[in-house]
Amino acid sequence: MKILLYASLLTLASIGLATAADLPSKKTTSMAPAPSAYSWAGSYAGLTGGYNLTGRLTGADADADRANIPEAKGALFGVVAGYNFQSGSWVYGPEFDLGYSLSEGKKSASSGQMTEESKNSQSVLGSARVRLGYAFDNVLVFATAGAAGSSVKLSYKETGANFTYSESHTQTLAGYALGAGFEYGITKDITSRLEYRYSSYQEKKFADGKLGLDTHDIRAGVAYKF
Repeated sequence: MKILLYASLLTLASIGLATAADLPSKKTTSMAPAPSAYSWAGSYAGLTGGYNLTGRLTGADADADRANIPEAKGALFGVVAGYNFQSGSWVYGPEFDLGYSLSEGKKSASSGQMTEESKNSQSVLGSARVRLGYAFDNVLVFATAGAAGSSVKLSYKETGANFTYSESHTQTLAGYALGAGFEYGITKDITSRLEYRYSSYQEKKFADGKLGLDTHDIRAGVAYKF
């Protein structure tokens, strides 16, 4: 009877050890590493392109002859560079851009044999600004503000039956820029953006008086993070 009892106990012990051997070990269980948050910190440079929705001459002299002054519209393109500091979800830092605008506007009027044509156009433009944004992982929503400058050319041409008269004046206007937009991290090194920019340039003396300029444009771009 004792032999049978001992044999039964040994059998149960063997089954228990075998079952324990089949159970997964806590020591060998591994946890997948948590994904790291997207980093916006560091320097970057890229290309931008967009469209100037309107370039409107401003000032008392412009208001006095508004019906004959054209508003400029057209494409623009350029380069952008900057540096991001990041503190938690807050991203901030300086940004610079330099570009060229194809914005142009024309107005003409005829009376008898005389024709008058006015033209308003932009060329080189740029800005030095600061950006402040809030990051949702690889999506950055930002606002921007700073100094801006643009080259503006005003042309006038008068044609009659026996004569043609023309003149043009170019000035570099200084002012400020305000904007907002969002940026998307495509990879850890490449980002894309879409933004709205309002720029207001102070009045400066042209041949026909003091004139300033207000512009509204939409810009898109891609940048590489270093």
